[in-house]
Amino acid sequence: MYKVVAPPDLLLVKPTTRKEESVIILTTKEEMPTEGTVISVGCNIDDAWLSQDIIFKKFGNQAFKFNGVDYLAVKTEDVIANIVKV
Repeated sequence: MYKVVAPPDLLLVKPTTRKEESVIILTTKEEMPTEGTVISVGCNIDDAWLSQDIIFKKFGNQAFKFNGVDYLAVKTEDVIANIVKV
């Protein structure tokens, strides 16, 4: 069995779309999500990022697929905000 682990200076994010407060419509196949949940952090990054729902910059992130699941490698400086339910 294999699992995906983030490189030392990156967050590994599983892209998501929220349906409660907003509707996101992707108009092209190439359009990338800008929200996701952090599922792994690199060894140089604080574990406090784990399981955080975040909004990140649209461009500059590396997308890949592993075992049929889409992932993004995101730099911490590309994170715009944390999503917190109130």
